Amino acid sequence: MKPGRERDDEITVFHNPGLTLEDVASGYKAYQKAKQLGLGREVPDPFA
Repeated sequence: MKPGRERDDEITVFHNPGLTLEDVASGYKAYQKAKQLGLGREVPDPFA
């Protein structure tokens, strides 16, 4: 096992690939549920 930071000037970097995909998936489920319950409002797509 490697030690963690040993001095205050050392930088710790955390990289967790795949997390963005999980965020998008859970956001889409929340979006679907909100539509089903009639919550929220439609906003125009600025890129369309």
